[in-house]
Amino acid sequence: MVRYGFTAPEPCGDGTRAAQMSGEGEALGSGLLSDAADTLGLAPCAVGGFRLTHPDRVVRGRAFTLRQVLINEVPEESARQGEVAEQHLSPGDVLIISAPSGAGIATWGEGHALRALGSGAAGVVIDGAIRDVAALAALRLPVLFRGATPLRSKGRLVTAEIGGTITIGTVAINPGDFVCFDADGLVAIASADEPAVRAKAMEIHAWELERNSRLHQRIAPL
Repeated sequence: MVRYGFTAPEPCGDGTRAAQMSGEGEALGSGLLSDAADTLGLAPCAVGGFRLTHPDRVVRGRAFTLRQVLINEVPEESARQGEVAEQHLSPGDVLIISAPSGAGIATWGEGHALRALGSGAAGVVIDGAIRDVAALAALRLPVLFRGATPLRSKGRLVTAEIGGTITIGTVAINPGDFVCFDADGLVAIASADEPAVRAKAMEIHAWELERNSRLHQRIAPL
């Protein structure tokens, strides 16, 4: 964790693990993972109410956390979010930025996304606003976000913490947590719980496939 002065955190992801996550469990979306965690009796790990630049995409990776605050709340910022995206993300990381609620300030845009793409990021979650929505949709980097505004963050928001625990809704997210997001929302699973949650999610998925097949057979053809 870094506060008020920047030292690069340890990498959260690596290319090998990122490739494994993209190649296995392709069916594992946020709904299945949330159901699996519920079934296992874990604390709620899902949050919704977002928009997604690429609604058909499911993103899975390791959380890389960054918290921003209004500029008058800290003596100095540790690093700009664009600098972090370009220099400190690893392949397979999901950059998760917590921004002040209701500030109406865009903390992410096209330039930031290009930096993150160059670092091999799997996706980005903004618990706040973005801009350049059309340009972001044309890139291959999915971005989950709360809303959009033209107002830039420079001179308004600063990075107060990198690599710490952030909270989105009621879900606490730590660096290195397994995260998944899609059009339904975001799920964050602690690394220690990930194997059990993945296994249970695949069991639920198999049951749902059988159920859906049976129900489809009852639907009269057009």
